[in-house]
Amino acid sequence: MEKTIHPQNPAFCKDYYLGIELTKKQVDISDVEKIARKKGFREQDHRHITILNEKTFLPLFNKFDKSKQKKILHEIDSLIKKTDWNFTPKDIYYVAGRVSANTDGTVEESRESFIRSVEMPSINTFIIKLNKILQADIPLRFPHITLFTKGEGKSPKFYGIPISSKEEFKKLKTKKIR
Repeated sequence: MEKTIHPQNPAFCKDYYLGIELTKKQVDISDVEKIARKKGFREQDHRHITILNEKTFLPLFNKFDKSKQKKILHEIDSLIKKTDWNFTPKDIYYVAGRVSANTDGTVEESRESFIRSVEMPSINTFIIKLNKILQADIPLRFPHITLFTKGEGKSPKFYGIPISSKEEFKKLKTKKIR
């Protein structure tokens, strides 16, 4: 049985990314590291749980004028502080892959993420309340931690796959590792 992790509250970073930053000590990879490395994955340096990415947030936020944006940020900050962000890593791991093609059919980039599912009871309640604040319909999240990545991409610094919702996860090529 995995232990519950009590992280610091998430905070907006540059470009309005909202996530929970994790240390390597908070997320043990020893039980899957050998499997991942054997499959050619490299360890992810930046461990986190994405709550909301800027591609989702900014179009919704930018539809409001500056005075309303200030009020919205205050409401979101209050909601973040009231939310219980504790989570429990599950003993469930996936490899999720995505291939992007150019218009001529050649591969533009191919990336894979080795992820660990987490149980975070409050995340979808947070999204439902956030939807009310933003007058939006942000899909329910798929909370997970990316442990390892591999692939060929436009940026060698970023090989992970953004997975912002349960629906998006279902659309990816996935394989349950255990």
